[in-house]
Amino acid sequence: MEYSLETLWKDIQDIPEENEGKERLGDKVEREFQSKLIVMHMLMDLASKYWANDYNEEENLRKVLELEVIKDELLSGYIFFIPQNPQFDYTWSYMRKRKKVYAEFLVNAVMFLKNVLLDINILADKSRRLGNVHFVFNDIFDVALIAERPHVKTGLRWENFYRIAATKESYNVVVKKGEVVLMARDRKDVSDVDGVIDVVLQMVNDKKLIFD
Repeated sequence: MEYSLETLWKDIQDIPEENEGKERLGDKVEREFQSKLIVMHMLMDLASKYWANDYNEEENLRKVLELEVIKDELLSGYIFFIPQNPQFDYTWSYMRKRKKVYAEFLVNAVMFLKNVLLDINILADKSRRLGNVHFVFNDIFDVALIAERPHVKTGLRWENFYRIAATKESYNVVVKKGEVVLMARDRKDVSDVDGVIDVVLQMVNDKKLIFD
């Protein structure tokens, strides 16, 4: 059973900890959570749409997403609408110039999601041998190892959601036991995650990590 984008989407819809007391905190937390979910759903839809091998090359993905942004009538209308506020002096040239930067953000975020899915599936395949640890990708996705299929469960650190706007091809992977950091490494390709797993497996074999 492969861990898919659909499974990831189901996992991350859990209400974040800071929202559990929403009656006390008010509507603001709830509104922000829903807005973040909408953005994440949009990014995951793009990742699903451009999952094929043809789009594993960043340049190919960039071409199609730049075209998507250019053709997006709702986005163009919003870019026009926002500067109609007098504080923008009714000038929308800056917003139009930002379209290219927005396309670049989409490329980086989609590549990040696709790579994280590859990493999670590696963990799912080896989870029962790894001990009671969890893996954190770029301080955004927190992947816990569980006994039930698909043997992993992902949480999204919503307080760090802003970090997805600055994701790049390389990102950090942190291995934790509880809140204790066991190791950290930059992830540039799948082999880096395999290397992290090998170290954790060695810890398990040396009985430095124990299942609860």
